[in-house]
Amino acid sequence: MTNASMKKGNLKSLQILNNFDRIVAAVSTVSGVSINQILNDSRQAHISRARRVTAFLSIKLLEVSKSKISRLLDLDRSSIIHMEKKVDRDLRDCDIVTTDLVMDSVNQIKNNYRGDLSMSRNKHEKSMVSFGMYDDGILITIDGESIFHEMNSKQMVGLAIELLERSQLSANLPRQEAYN
Repeated sequence: MTNASMKKGNLKSLQILNNFDRIVAAVSTVSGVSINQILNDSRQAHISRARRVTAFLSIKLLEVSKSKISRLLDLDRSSIIHMEKKVDRDLRDCDIVTTDLVMDSVNQIKNNYRGDLSMSRNKHEKSMVSFGMYDDGILITIDGESIFHEMNSKQMVGLAIELLERSQLSANLPRQEAYN
C-alpha cells in the first residue's frame, strides 16, 4: 500500500467517523438522549429508540457496511439489522414518535451541516443533495436542480430514504428526451 493510498484510506475513515458523530449528535439533540446514553447499552425505551434511529440513519447516510456501523455502535451486526427492520416497520406503520425522530434528526443534520451531505455517483463524482421539508411537502435539490412534491410526513420520510438509497443509481440515469 502506498503512502498516498494510506492517507486516502485514513481520510475516508475520518470522514465516516465525522459523519457518524454528526448523526449521533443530531439524534441526541432531537431526542433529548445524551450521546453517551445512545452509545451505551441501556434498554430504556426512549434510549433504545434513539439508538435504533442512529443505526438506521447511519445505514442510510454513511455508505458503509452494516458491519462497520456495528463497530461504530459497539454492537453485533445482527442487532444493527434488527434495528433497521424495526425502524422500517415503525415508519411503514406510521409510528409517530419514530417518524418524528427520523424526520427531525434529518432536519437537524441538514440545518447544522448544510451543503456537507454528498452522495456518490461513482468513485470520481459526487452529487450534492439537499432536502427542504415543509408542512405540505418536500423540496429536493440535486446538483442545483430543485423540485417540490406535495405530500404528508410519512410520504416525505419514505421519499427521503428512497432517494438516499437510490442516489447512486438515479444520478447516473440519462434524462428522458421529449418526443414530438
